[in-house]
Amino acid sequence: RAQVIATEINPQRSSSKHNDDDNTTEPHITCTWRLSGKANILWGMDLKPVLVQTDFFIHEPTGLIRKQVDTFSVPHWDVFLSAMFPALTAWGITAPPADPVPE
Repeated sequence: RAQVIATEINPQRSSSKHNDDDNTTEPHITCTWRLSGKANILWGMDLKPVLVQTDFFIHEPTGLIRKQVDTFSVPHWDVFLSAMFPALTAWGITAPPADPVPE
């Protein structure tokens, strides 16, 4: 399940964190959302909710999206271990699930 938390349109970007060319800025759209659900492997493991930030970088001359970059609130291994061994979250070894999205 995907639940949108916020969407932001940024005319320019001052950081070059995800940019191929460090000397430029480019417009982008940022969407922050909460992802949860089940994986269709083994017994249908529950995946703990995580926050995801998706940046869509726009190619100005054409107005088309040229790149999408997803940044997760926890590492992928944390989600996998939490699905395989749910007790790890209760014991504080893996990160807690993301908070629910207000309705």
